[in-house]
Amino acid sequence: YTFGVYPLQQYMVKFPKGHIQVLDIAWDSRLKNEGGQRWFHIHQDDNVTHDDVLHWSGQNFNWNYMCADCHSTNLKKNYDASTRSYHTTYDLINVSCEACHGEGSEHVAWVKDPKSYKGTLKYALKDLGTKNRWKIDNKSAKPMLLTEIDRTEVEMCAKCHSRRSQLDDDFSEGKGFHDNYLPSLLTDQLYFEDGKIKDEVYVYGSFVQSKMYEAGVSCSDCHDPHSLERHGPGDNVCNKCHVRSNYDTPRHHHHKRGEAGCIDCHMPSRIYMGVDERNDHSFRLPRPDLSDKLKAPNACNNCHTEKSNAWSVKAMKKWYGEIPKGHQDFAHQLHSLHQSSDTALQDLYSVLMSDAPDIAKATVTPYLSAYPSRQTLMTAAQKLRSSDPRTRIAALNALEGFPAQHVVREIFQALEDPVKSVRIEAIRILLAFDTGSLTKEQQRVFDKTLSEYKQVLLFSAERPEVQLSLATLYTQLGNTEKADEAYKEAIRLQKYYVPAYVNYANFLQRQGNEKVAFEVIQKGLKQVETAATLYEALGLWYVRNKEKEKGVKTLGKAHELAKDDAHIQYVYAVAVADKDREGAIAILENSLKKHSGHLQSLSAIAYYYEQNGNTMRAERYRQKIQKVLSISVKGTLK
Repeated sequence: YTFGVYPLQQYMVKFPKGHIQVLDIAWDSRLKNEGGQRWFHIHQDDNVTHDDVLHWSGQNFNWNYMCADCHSTNLKKNYDASTRSYHTTYDLINVSCEACHGEGSEHVAWVKDPKSYKGTLKYALKDLGTKNRWKIDNKSAKPMLLTEIDRTEVEMCAKCHSRRSQLDDDFSEGKGFHDNYLPSLLTDQLYFEDGKIKDEVYVYGSFVQSKMYEAGVSCSDCHDPHSLERHGPGDNVCNKCHVRSNYDTPRHHHHKRGEAGCIDCHMPSRIYMGVDERNDHSFRLPRPDLSDKLKAPNACNNCHTEKSNAWSVKAMKKWYGEIPKGHQDFAHQLHSLHQSSDTALQDLYSVLMSDAPDIAKATVTPYLSAYPSRQTLMTAAQKLRSSDPRTRIAALNALEGFPAQHVVREIFQALEDPVKSVRIEAIRILLAFDTGSLTKEQQRVFDKTLSEYKQVLLFSAERPEVQLSLATLYTQLGNTEKADEAYKEAIRLQKYYVPAYVNYANFLQRQGNEKVAFEVIQKGLKQVETAATLYEALGLWYVRNKEKEKGVKTLGKAHELAKDDAHIQYVYAVAVADKDREGAIAILENSLKKHSGHLQSLSAIAYYYEQNGNTMRAERYRQKIQKVLSISVKGTLK
């Protein structure tokens, strides 16, 4: 099979058991004067060997899982975990009319008798086109939406144009996106801390950060969904709604005409797949002031590559008096949370109480449980009532970190959430808690959602991370034999997947099988020699098994490999403290320079100073803990 058209084509090879793999040798189908009309290797700058996860014969280049759902019509993946085989079917191998508009037979039935039509063709009957949706206000020269905001089209496109996990393949036109997919949040693996695109995220997570999305702009306002072209070349697509004379002028962009445009400044691009240039759809203001601290690119220096970020900051301050912040002003707060700074909790609340995009609020919400208090518990419970499914899931993640007696009731209610992705997150968490005795009706709801969760996991059982979830589920259900099989399958699927070794070793240790737990950790280290979490697991194994000296040495290795991991630094300090309290204090002092609000480290260092008789220093750190946990809340959550 040939896969793709422009700007690159790839080629697929059939393997046994229904597996279809995508070659990493590709054809650059761009014009020759654009650098195209050539063969190239997707990983030409990387040493991708046969056993690498990115090798064309491996999981991440498997068409059935990675590609097919978005590039075919009516795709049914049909993975059979028992035989490790695919029986994938599709109506059409490419994206056809029915992929968005539903079955043709439904259209025929509707046309024949529209008044009495009672089929399922809801999406296709909606007027989602650009006709008569917007009007330019004569006084403000701003676009005005003439219809109600409707997210149907955005969620329809999000099915493919998003970074997400797939829950099943039952999505149908016009159905809620969150029932079948779990979209990713603004994690540091996928996005820079200011929300700009980093990894391949496919538009949706960027677009929902924008003021345009909040105003009601939909995909077809800018793009023709059939020709795949924009409504006008270059910046002309923007001028459809934004009056050119107000924006395409040096008064606005401070460049000569033709030097900089809307797309250059507000939709900076990155190259993926070697040749595929994709624009950031968050429509943000350039923020060169964030680049040095956060290592995030900015639109100014994308063009002015010979200049420094400071040069761009100076220029913008000269033009505007200060750097305009824009709608996505949460970068410092996300950085603070990632670093466990002493202002992290206050920064978290500043996002929740601002007009930040919902996706940013959902991203920070799980951090509430890192700072346990009555206030943060109440906040997590409040966010569980959000109208945004992503935020409700994030609230469940936060509640998971609080004592069961305070949260079981709240989480149990989420089992009847109207959105599937919320329900399965609720059952995942409840399985780890003692829910007490349930009424007959409660048990029915619990069992129904548990069955739903099992089906979601089995749907993607070809993935190592899903096998870990299955192992946890089987353990919670008391089936340790199947749990053991799932852990082994996770390692078989991806031998470099570190969490599989760590979690399997923990499972074996809880079963009292310390010898095999040790062997699993050692096996993992043979595959990934620089995995700090594996050295941490091995060090703790030595400590548990009365080999303290080896344990401290091994935890020291983890400490060296993960200088920026506050938790590993804390664990190492605790191990050192038995024989070298001053050494432990030095480790914690050094870690707290960067992670100034890490509560475990603060509590430990206060204790060790107290043990050393330095009550003044101990009190200083106890006061720091109180400061970290204190919240000054003005206004209400939004």
